[in-house]
Amino acid sequence: MKSRPALLVALLLSGGCARIEAPSGGPEDTAPPEIASVQPEPGPGIPETDRIVISWSERVEESSAEVFVYPGGGFRTSISGRLMEIDLDEPLGRRTLVVHVPPGISDLHGNRTEAPIEMAFSGSDSLPHGRMDVLVRRQGGGTISERTLLELYDPATGRLLRRTSADSASRAVAAWLEPGEYRVLCYEDPDFTLDWSRDTEAGAETLAVVGFPPLEIEMTMTVVDTIGPVVSSVEQTDGNHIKVSFNEQVSLPPDCGGCFSISDGSEAPVTAFGAWSPGGREPRTVIVATSPLPSGVLRLMVRDICDMVGNRTPLDSLEFDSSDSLPSDSLRITSRLPEPGALSAPASGPFEFAFSDWVDLDSLEARFSMVRVSDGEAIEGRLERRDGRSFAFLPEHELLGEEQHRIDLAAGLRGASGDTLGALSWSFISAWGTEPGGISGVITGGSDLVLEVSPAGGSGSSYIFHIPSEGPYIVRPVAAGRYTVAAYADRNGNGRWDGRGESYGAGAGVVLVRPGVVTAGVDMQVLP
Repeated sequence: MKSRPALLVALLLSGGCARIEAPSGGPEDTAPPEIASVQPEPGPGIPETDRIVISWSERVEESSAEVFVYPGGGFRTSISGRLMEIDLDEPLGRRTLVVHVPPGISDLHGNRTEAPIEMAFSGSDSLPHGRMDVLVRRQGGGTISERTLLELYDPATGRLLRRTSADSASRAVAAWLEPGEYRVLCYEDPDFTLDWSRDTEAGAETLAVVGFPPLEIEMTMTVVDTIGPVVSSVEQTDGNHIKVSFNEQVSLPPDCGGCFSISDGSEAPVTAFGAWSPGGREPRTVIVATSPLPSGVLRLMVRDICDMVGNRTPLDSLEFDSSDSLPSDSLRITSRLPEPGALSAPASGPFEFAFSDWVDLDSLEARFSMVRVSDGEAIEGRLERRDGRSFAFLPEHELLGEEQHRIDLAAGLRGASGDTLGALSWSFISAWGTEPGGISGVITGGSDLVLEVSPAGGSGSSYIFHIPSEGPYIVRPVAAGRYTVAAYADRNGNGRWDGRGESYGAGAGVVLVRPGVVTAGVDMQVLP
């Protein structure tokens, strides 16, 4: 069994458990605490320092407060109110110490810091210039744990020289390092033991040499894991949804309603329509949309849910309390990408949108359409479900650039709770893509001709094609856009129409070439 180091236990247990509530009235406090001052100021040239005092902008929850000094040993810490105090056993002298404040420091209202904070103090004239930037990934993808640590050791002695935390962008930075070789260890530490359990916690280790310029490395954490995810808790959130938490992050198939089943022991089981991840700081949690939940004790059964490395749960179950009196949220659009009014949407999509609740794909398909606003032409394509409430439309061909397109949802779309959505539309302007089209028609009156396709307005290069004889023709590829088309006999072979002695014919007006489509009916008669 692993045990907490004495320092960590002392920090976690210092102070009482009661929470002080803010007085009523005034704006809600949603900002995490910030460091207001540090004495002495971090930096070099302070050899007499034997105490470091960190002052916060507000009182911090002492049970959440941690502070570490590296290399370790020879110091004591105390935390009270707004102050963190570090007393060194002896003055700094010529040493360099790094103070590390991990993320998760909370104020009295539960607002937590999200990034680690580090400060260097040295009795020397300058700070070491070595730096290591580590991008942390997890085998199989997914989000790394909120508590992912980076540790650097002396490879000869095994002494811990530095410990820091990865931030919300999955990056860990160790600065102010002396040049040389380090053993690098990166691992998830959800149980706060400051120790890597290789059989249960994802991690990775390597050797790295720090010098100049800064060293950048990428580490993929793995774990010898052959066990599928396990349901750790179930909580009803309203009359048609439950929140299911697993012991690790899971990978949900787009249509996973059949992976969940709910019953109260009667003959009428509850239907699970689908599920999705709420995102944010809850990567191990999924929301399951259901038919109306009855009151009483219900049993959730889960099967065929995989973790991020493909281990499958054969069957798991857990009971939870349910109430049929909890209100449900109204159905609405929660996100759209590209955003309404976007001026340079990707021509090929995907065009993504999400609802606040599960909706039926067939019902959505019956109410969904995309049109080009200028002429009302419907855009063909297909809708795909991404998860229980998120969808994407993929057009059959790229959209025309610099054209306004509109997505329409007809009224009547119904969510799991029974609430319906009114008619809704949003529009955007697409950028030019890369998918070409073509032009076809009939040429009469000449043979051995040059067909010239020129951008309307005169900007850009022309396309030149050889037409050996009169009759039907087709030319491609031609980039999507608007063009004028002409055919002529290039008798002198100079690649342009010179007028006299060279017959000529032109297509009527401006020809619109659509991505992936051959524009037909561009007929020309070549005359002397």
